[in-house]
Amino acid sequence: MEIKEFSEEIKKVQNFYGKPYSDIQITEMFKYFSNTTIARFRYIISKAYQTYTYLPSLAQLVEVQKNTPFYTPKKAQKETEVCKICGGKGFKTYTKIDPKSGYSYEYVAHCECVNSYNYRFDGKKVKDDKCKSDYYIKAYKDVLDEKEK
Repeated sequence: MEIKEFSEEIKKVQNFYGKPYSDIQITEMFKYFSNTTIARFRYIISKAYQTYTYLPSLAQLVEVQKNTPFYTPKKAQKETEVCKICGGKGFKTYTKIDPKSGYSYEYVAHCECVNSYNYRFDGKKVKDDKCKSDYYIKAYKDVLDEKEK
């Protein structure tokens, strides 16, 4: 990962949490994550957003990295094979009509293919008790099961 890419991502993190890292913290983070690809680092940051309420420290980002498996969805699935459900996006949108108001709402559900790994989330499984929630992203097969009932 290049220093320019790293700096851009760190700025995004600081803006998200509304608090800056010190120069020493940024230097140490770059030393640790310099051999990481930018895609992997972005994925680690996205997991940190889901896990931590406050600006994550280097130790917390390292913990996220250790708990996050390595994978590359593009290589895991042959390029000729495209998921028939999501078209390779990893998610599928669906519409639900509120019976009380009559308004229709659009929701997102994750697919079961390898490309859906970034879209799977269950707030009840978050390790930090402060950050747990009832929010989760349904699997598209569960949405289809609901429609059949």
